[in-house]
Amino acid sequence: MKRSKGVLLFAWLMIVVNIFTLLSALDINYFFVYYASFPAAVIAFLISYSFFSSAVGIIAGIGLLKLKEAARRMGVFINAADILVGLPAFILSFNSVHQYVRAMTASQMPQGAPALDVEMAATAAFDFVVAMNLAVFVLSGIFIFFFTRRKVKEQFTAAP
Repeated sequence: MKRSKGVLLFAWLMIVVNIFTLLSALDINYFFVYYASFPAAVIAFLISYSFFSSAVGIIAGIGLLKLKEAARRMGVFINAADILVGLPAFILSFNSVHQYVRAMTASQMPQGAPALDVEMAATAAFDFVVAMNLAVFVLSGIFIFFFTRRKVKEQFTAAP
């Protein structure tokens, strides 16, 4: 059976997003800044999980292109795990992320800039970080919904 355009789109999206996630996970300092309020063991878990889930996501995306049922299940599982691990981590790290974005924005503003401008820029930058994280969670939810539909599942069961 030929794969649908939706399967093709989601498979490539999964591959590309997970390659970028894997590359960004190489900057381990990011984890220590964003999760500054977390114990070191939790940060180590998040780093390990980021590498693991990205590698699994890339492998699953390649398998989706080949219409492998195991890849479909793996993709659904890893996206559900991303929501279960990522959403609480993001909510619990909200304060340290906000402080980091505010400090970075203030350091990038010209000396003597009005406090209102610094605050507005920091708020906009933080809102962008929040929007990007929420987009990832929504995308994971859409992926789960798409690949658990009967019509999509049939493409994988009929594949050789």
